[in-house]
Amino acid sequence: EINDSGLSSNPNLSSIDLPSSLKKIGNGAFSGSALTKITIPDSVTEIGEEAFSNCNKLVEVTMSKSVKVLQRSTFSSCNSLGIINNLDAVEDIGAYAFGSVFNWSEIKFGPNLKTIHADAFRSCTAKVLYFSGPAPSTCEGIEALNELTTVYYKSSTSGWSAFINEYKAKYPDRVSFLPY
Repeated sequence: EINDSGLSSNPNLSSIDLPSSLKKIGNGAFSGSALTKITIPDSVTEIGEEAFSNCNKLVEVTMSKSVKVLQRSTFSSCNSLGIINNLDAVEDIGAYAFGSVFNWSEIKFGPNLKTIHADAFRSCTAKVLYFSGPAPSTCEGIEALNELTTVYYKSSTSGWSAFINEYKAKYPDRVSFLPY
């Protein structure tokens, strides 16, 4: 386990090899560090709140295939973050998980995603979101996306008509939705 705030605010920590036996990354574990790229081993099943927040040099993350929940502010204010691989197992995205992430062009979510909490993408500039599974339970999580964002959804999955109607009723003229 990497304890809460265990390696946070370390300006000299630009890379780290996490052991394959690691199970948990604690709250704020790497917050404010100088990481540029990280691979989270598949043994990790839990990542705490703000674990990577304010890692302004973090460009790429390869997620554990075992993490099902991205907690509140997991990657918030990671201004350089452009790539997150392996989001297939994620079922729940916490509030502000991707808040103030400015460098993304696209995000791909796996078929297991069920819940996106309010403000999960607050001030996030993602241009394209891909959803390969059913519509999330509520549209509140993507309310902060702007009119430059396009959401692609798998047309053969359920719930998208109701999701889109709810979103457009609450937030007209923001996001475009297109089947693929």
